[in-house]
Amino acid sequence: ATLHLPSIHIPFPASALIYPGGAIIVDVIYYLVPIPLLSWLVMRALRMRDAVVPARIYWTIGTLAALVEPVTQDLSDRSHPVTMALVFAQDLVLNLLQVRAFRRAGFLAAVLLRVAFYAVWHVLWGLR
Repeated sequence: ATLHLPSIHIPFPASALIYPGGAIIVDVIYYLVPIPLLSWLVMRALRMRDAVVPARIYWTIGTLAALVEPVTQDLSDRSHPVTMALVFAQDLVLNLLQVRAFRRAGFLAAVLLRVAFYAVWHVLWGLR
C-alpha cells in the first residue's frame, strides 16, 4: 500500500528471477552473518573453546534472528489483527524452520527452504 502497488506479487516471469535472489539476500542478512558471528562472540565471551556451538547458544541466537523479520514487518501491518497474527505466525514458523535447516544441513538448505516458500507464495500464487 505504501508503494501504491496493486499487489505484493511481482508479475511473472520477473518474479521467478527476483524472489530467489531476494531469498538469498534475506538469508545472508538474517542468518549467515548474525548467527555465526554472534555465536562466536558469545562463546568467546564465555571462554568456550569448542568448535561446535552448544545448542542452547545456537537456539537463543537463532530464535532472536528468526524474530527479526516478523517483528519488523508483520507487526506494522495495518490489516485485521487476526490476519496480522496469522502472517506473523507463518513467518516465524518459516524462519525457525530455516534456523533448524541451517544448523542441521547448512546455509544452502536454509536458502532452499525460503526459495521453495517464495516459489509457492510469490511466484505461483502471483500467477492467479
